[in-house]
Amino acid sequence: MAVRKLQNGKYEIRYPSHRNSENKKLYRTTVVGYSKRKAKELELKRFSDFMEREFRGIPHEPEKQREYSVSELLDWYLDLDEVKELKSYKDLVGGTNPLREYFGDRKASELQRSDVRSYRKWRKGQKARRNKSICSYNVANATVNREFAALRRCFNLAIEEKIVEKNPCAGLPGLKEDERDRICSYEEFESLRKKLHPKARDMLTIAYYTGMRISEIIGLDWSRVDLRNGLIHLRKEDTKTRVSRLVPFLHQDVWEVLLRLGGNPRRIHGKVFGIKSIRSPFETACKKLGIEDLRIHDFRHTAATNMRKSGHATSVVMKICGWKSVQMFKRYDKVADEDILQANVVGISYVEGKKYESTLTDELPTVSYV
Repeated sequence: MAVRKLQNGKYEIRYPSHRNSENKKLYRTTVVGYSKRKAKELELKRFSDFMEREFRGIPHEPEKQREYSVSELLDWYLDLDEVKELKSYKDLVGGTNPLREYFGDRKASELQRSDVRSYRKWRKGQKARRNKSICSYNVANATVNREFAALRRCFNLAIEEKIVEKNPCAGLPGLKEDERDRICSYEEFESLRKKLHPKARDMLTIAYYTGMRISEIIGLDWSRVDLRNGLIHLRKEDTKTRVSRLVPFLHQDVWEVLLRLGGNPRRIHGKVFGIKSIRSPFETACKKLGIEDLRIHDFRHTAATNMRKSGHATSVVMKICGWKSVQMFKRYDKVADEDILQANVVGISYVEGKKYESTLTDELPTVSYV
């Protein structure tokens, strides 16, 4: 029994309201209001009434289930401890704003599948925003899918708590997303390193070779870096998926970066880099160099592709990058035309019963029969 302050400034109380006459199961009711004093008074009164009925043996009359609006249900969802622990909580909070704007005070129990479809259609027609600025392009399907997933999860948890009876998102598939196939060439990587300031250059080096998320690199603590064995120990609280993993340095450049930064024993504490973002200098450097359609997250695609081309087993790459399914690995592993042409450099094979050797030229593979 306690009064809880919600993120939206309201106060919530939960008190025992009635028992099932057959199995004696206890049911609780939730009430939310703006006044803490009134919430405490109401909590005391409702609890006292319940205990008096229990003591006198008076049958309990079930209270009418409170009706939540969509906005109130989202407030309840965002205030759950399991949701607050998510690495993406800040983005999740922002992602609920369009849902509030569209559905507003509509009753959550009255929402239908058609309403969710209408929301997705409306959302796709809106202009995207970046750093509070309106972009020239519309909201991407991936953004709509994240918002849709949050609404679906919210209703699923509400069903478990008997707040609502059905999920209007049930049975609706996500929108088809355009998979990016952009990887950073070594030449682009080298030219970017020359343009960036030292910390951004070092962080990009780690991203290029290890496939770590930029958020993981930004939050990297010296206590997680094993300089002696060339390993980075990411705890579950350090990762987006809440799964711990072991990341090897994989390249001499990564060794040199971390050894240089950790050369002074007095500096090996706290954050390795101590900055919040490299997006602005990265985008500025890309613009100056004429590098188009390259994002920091594409370095994760690049690392996975390079690991595969270097001969690392799929299972090993998945472990290093933190993917649980082969489908996710395939989404990040990109096969370029050059990789297909390179298949002709395997050596000896047979065509129509004739033995041949294949070699790779600057343009097309040539086949010489032996």
